[in-house]
Amino acid sequence: MKNEFTFLVILLTLFQNSLLLPKPYTNPVINQAAPDPSVIKVGKFYYLYSTGEKIFKSSDLVNWKFVRKVFEGKKRPSFVQVKSY
Repeated sequence: MKNEFTFLVILLTLFQNSLLLPKPYTNPVINQAAPDPSVIKVGKFYYLYSTGEKIFKSSDLVNWKFVRKVFEGKKRPSFVQVKSY
């Protein structure tokens, strides 16, 4: 009986750790500079825009993928000024 109880406890612990608990994450969830982020949801995806002019995409708000820069190359409007610090 004691062996069965021990086996059950081990089995439940393994099951709980692998399936029931959410996967841990650490901040920051984006490993790039993304100052002053804004997030919107479109359909089943979240999109993050930052004043650093980068766009990221996520389906769970934890795992983000870089999509593109807002302005690439010479497509930047003339009213947008680039400041070098």
